[in-house]
Amino acid sequence: MNIHVYEYGGRLFIATVGKTEAGFYIEVEPVLIPEMTVPSVASALSSARQRGNPVLSTPRRGEYPEPVVLRHTKARSWKDFERGARFWKVTSNGGPIRLHKTAHVSPDQGWSEIDSVDFATMNDIARSLVEEISQTQD
Repeated sequence: MNIHVYEYGGRLFIATVGKTEAGFYIEVEPVLIPEMTVPSVASALSSARQRGNPVLSTPRRGEYPEPVVLRHTKARSWKDFERGARFWKVTSNGGPIRLHKTAHVSPDQGWSEIDSVDFATMNDIARSLVEEISQTQD
């Protein structure tokens, strides 16, 4: 399981992640936008987990779609989105559910993992996300 979670403009975006036949991941619809409460975030994460990672045909070089999460934000471009967003991955291979926290380690590069923590339930992950986001908005 691989789920992408973004926080941008005080809202959370939980993207479905498809796995291409070549083995890499691409975000696809639906993108869930829950209220910033533990029950709403836990429900959205559980829905994304139940959907799993649909298998997709591998796009050709010129066929890569615009990131789907961008359509749901007010960002003008992916670069603007990246500058103002935070990104986490939620993964599991049958064991504990792992929340991977990322950050920009250099201004013009994508996100890099800086920490990961194992959790027992999606509710625990939701609580961790909501608390972290709330602390930085205060």
